[in-house]
Amino acid sequence: MVNLSQVYVGVDISKKHLDIYIHPLGKSLKVDNKEGDMHKIIDVLDKYDNVKIACEATGGYEKLLAQHLKKSSYDLWIIDPRRVKGFIVASGCKSKTDKIDAQKIAEFASKNSRGYQSLDKTEHHEQMLGLVNRKNDLTKFLIAEKTRLQHPSHATQITNIKKFIKILESQIKSIDQQIESIIKNDEILIEKSKILESIPGIGKASAAALLSFVPELGQISNTKISALVGLCHL
Repeated sequence: MVNLSQVYVGVDISKKHLDIYIHPLGKSLKVDNKEGDMHKIIDVLDKYDNVKIACEATGGYEKLLAQHLKKSSYDLWIIDPRRVKGFIVASGCKSKTDKIDAQKIAEFASKNSRGYQSLDKTEHHEQMLGLVNRKNDLTKFLIAEKTRLQHPSHATQITNIKKFIKILESQIKSIDQQIESIIKNDEILIEKSKILESIPGIGKASAAALLSFVPELGQISNTKISALVGLCHL
């Protein structure tokens, strides 16, 4: 093993590839995002004593990596892409390649990971996150269709638009019911949801979104939560 006080590994993830950058050593490699190549990453990580690995949330492409890292007792910090983008802009970097993105993720982790505490997401969290993301997508479609309903250029398509709006509303209602069912069958989520909904302005939908995107709520300090989501805690 290489004896360094801390090594930060940034991973830029796409459907087909993983670009990996090791900070502060400046080393990089690229592997396929598939089962057979995960051991290559573990082999590299095993060379170092102290490793922190980070990637951006990709909506699911990071799942295979996370599973293999967990099996090998490594934690993966999945970061909101907006935080990394803000960091890149602030650094003045104008070039954009997968390799550069991996480097910036590693550098971001080196400067921001002190307050981070790893937390395993349960299957319920994973299910809720998928449902909340899908609901957000359908809600955008619904808003667009309702806007078209009021526009004179779509006057001949009113019947079709109304039918599609009903379909979207039905799908969104179904997702809400699935989310509610998941929460009702998880004692921890029930308790967290009650606390969140007791806050003025937060209803069931907002509570579900918070529980999905920030599962650390209630398990780490307010200061660490603020750092995790990119807020200033006073």
